Amino acid sequence: MHTISKPPVLLEIPGRLGRKPGHGFRELAFRFLMICLETLAVWQERAAARYRLAEMDDRLLNDIALSRADIEPEVRKPFWRA
Repeated sequence: MHTISKPPVLLEIPGRLGRKPGHGFRELAFRFLMICLETLAVWQERAAARYRLAEMDDRLLNDIALSRADIEPEVRKPFWRA
């Protein structure tokens, strides 16, 4: 007599999305959505901060002990890079 083996779990994702017993697809989908929204918020905040930094005049930059050359690498970074 053959026994039916348990099917493999397809959503075994380590880390923040790790599957735990009792967690269904809806909870995983909700957690994934929340991580995506948090990431988008961080990216928006990062882009806004870089924009404000780029808009500062030399007097303001001097007040925070930075020069235009100091901030240029930071301002040129894409929003997804820390």
